[in-house]
Amino acid sequence: MKNLWIALIISLFLFTSMNNVIGAELAKQGEGTYKAGMSWTFKAIPMEKERLEMQFDVTGVVLEAPENSPLYNATFWVLGQLHAVNGEYEERGFVRYTRPDGDHVFSTYEAKGKLRGERKIRAIFVGGTGKCAGITGEGDFRGLVGLKPPKEDSGMSVSIGKFFWKIP
Repeated sequence: MKNLWIALIISLFLFTSMNNVIGAELAKQGEGTYKAGMSWTFKAIPMEKERLEMQFDVTGVVLEAPENSPLYNATFWVLGQLHAVNGEYEERGFVRYTRPDGDHVFSTYEAKGKLRGERKIRAIFVGGTGKCAGITGEGDFRGLVGLKPPKEDSGMSVSIGKFFWKIP
């Protein structure tokens, strides 16, 4: 009986501790640092020697964001396209973040850079669902370079930067 009470007390303590971490209140506005890891697959159409068009599908996870932010522990899905001329490219796409509670945050983004070089990314929050409905804000990120693809027609990437948000 004593062991049952000890187990019950420990379980209650763990449940209350976990609830504090999982149930952190979502801030209506704020800013913070951002780090995300992702993998992607793509289809590319080479055009002449110096041109390339690419469509890609990305999935990933936010590894770092403020605990009270809408992107904390979120996963994401990106559909995008890239057009490169002489190694310089422009890229744009749409992102759907999925929060642990199931709410979504939507953003568009644009990126520029050199193929196999550093990327500069500008994201704009354009809406959301649930507690994130009406979200606005933006982020400036850069993509890290030097990661080798794990298999053909795929890639891995890490983006870091800062973002801010406001929820009405």
